[in-house]
Amino acid sequence: MRYKIPHVHRHPAVEYIPLTPRILFDGQAWPNLNYGKSDLIIRESERGWAELTDGVPKQAKNRLTPLGPGEIGIITLNLKVLEIMYRGNTTTIAAEEIPDHLGIYTITKDFFYKPTIIFEAYNLKGKKLAWAKLDLKK
Repeated sequence: MRYKIPHVHRHPAVEYIPLTPRILFDGQAWPNLNYGKSDLIIRESERGWAELTDGVPKQAKNRLTPLGPGEIGIITLNLKVLEIMYRGNTTTIAAEEIPDHLGIYTITKDFFYKPTIIFEAYNLKGKKLAWAKLDLKK
C-alpha cells in the first residue's frame, strides 16, 4: 500500500487486496468537465461503455475496448487514480483532484467476494471526493 490514508485505511495493509487498474485513458478532457465536480462512474456489462461513448472526447473514444466478462470499468471525472485497494465490500481509490481530467480504467472483478461493492474515492488527506455502488452480476 503506497498511499495509506489514516482514517480511511483502518486495518493493517495485509488485509487489503491491491487492484491494478488497466489505463485506457488518463488525461485532459474538455473545459469545465462535470462543472468541476468529482465523480465516479462504474460499469459492468457486455455493453460496457455503450451509453457513455457520446460524452467521451475523441481522443479517449478510440481507446474504449469492450469490457470482458471478468472486468469492471471505472470512469473518473476530475480525478486521477493513484491506487485502488479492496477489502470486504469497499473498494477504496486514492486519487488526486485535477480539474478537467478524465480517467478511464478497467480492473478485474476476480477478487470481489461480496455481491455489492461500494467504490469510494478519497484524496490523500482523507476527504471523500466521490462514491458509487455496484451490484455484481452473477
